[in-house]
Amino acid sequence: MMEQYQSRKREAGESSGRSSGKSSGIPVPKRIRPTTSNHPEIEALSSNTTSFSDVLAVFSHQANVHNNDDWILETKTSVDKALVQFALNLNHEHLVHSFVFDTDCIAAAKSFTKHELGFIRSNSKKKPSLENNYAEYLASFCFTNMEELRRRLEKNDSEAQGASMNVLSTRRWIYATILHFANLIDGKAHNGYGQHQSERWYELNLWRPLVDDYLLNDPDIIISRGESTSNASSYRKNIASLRLHGERKRSGRKIDGLFKEKEYGLEIGGIEVGPLEEDSTGSKSLSDGLKLGKLLKDQHDYVLQKISMEKSAFSTFGMQMTGRSIQFIELDYKQGKFMRLKRVREMTPSPEPDELVAQLARQPMTPPLRRVNLPTATSPGTAKW
Repeated sequence: MMEQYQSRKREAGESSGRSSGKSSGIPVPKRIRPTTSNHPEIEALSSNTTSFSDVLAVFSHQANVHNNDDWILETKTSVDKALVQFALNLNHEHLVHSFVFDTDCIAAAKSFTKHELGFIRSNSKKKPSLENNYAEYLASFCFTNMEELRRRLEKNDSEAQGASMNVLSTRRWIYATILHFANLIDGKAHNGYGQHQSERWYELNLWRPLVDDYLLNDPDIIISRGESTSNASSYRKNIASLRLHGERKRSGRKIDGLFKEKEYGLEIGGIEVGPLEEDSTGSKSLSDGLKLGKLLKDQHDYVLQKISMEKSAFSTFGMQMTGRSIQFIELDYKQGKFMRLKRVREMTPSPEPDELVAQLARQPMTPPLRRVNLPTATSPGTAKW
């Protein structure tokens, strides 16, 4: 029975055939069709690519079709041509094949001079800093030992009189988070803080207080936890003009968490969690981010499909969590065919009490979501900034 099934399956595959087109001598998978879309990067990612040769063929085709919008620097260097050449020379899949330039990728950065790379990385939008009242409140918990911190925590002054709900929510979160970590450190001999733990342990005991609780009462953003399926990547995989006749709808990329704006439920960020700082055999190191980078690209493209705005007007945001380390990632658009991915900052909470308290006060772990320009749609097709 199984042999007959496999035989019919092979015959069906042979009868349907797999033809190859050509673009400048490069074979093109059957799924890639000429198009006039304004989003070539979406099309380049819409096929079911199962091998690196397919990925490279799709990328090469789209890079050749859309070759009239290069980003030319003042040094006359074409950012797009340099990145395309870098991508074609690789023997493995990279974010650049998804039209995403990871500006912290050492290998890709070698395509540019130090001056050129500095200009590419430069920000065009001003980043807001932490409000002074929050910084001062955090600093009030900065002590050199746990005994002094415990005395400070006895005075719960998070309930500031006359403060707005937003201020109260943030102050309560600061107090509760520091109290949680104090308890975690005091009991580390029993709870295992500072030792290797499972991915779920880190998610519940480390990242939930720092990230999820921070957004619990946020007026604009919700966080969807657990292994969530992205609607944005599902949209990219199921673009009508690129799906084969009769093909079943494909599900979106699965991720450990999604950030969404509340008004229309549009995805504007994601979370990828790993169990520990991996060794050379691991696949979830902080410098990787292939899965998360692709997701942020899908989300950015999807927002542009739903809300009318300039491509460079907003960013998507990600968190790469590996063991006790967290890296904040921002994806935006500056010019040319490629999106720009920047690793904003990386932090690792210390397992030592005095070091951790000083670290939280000196460099608070508040997710910098307010650094990302989020669309607040006033009506379909418009956006307020």
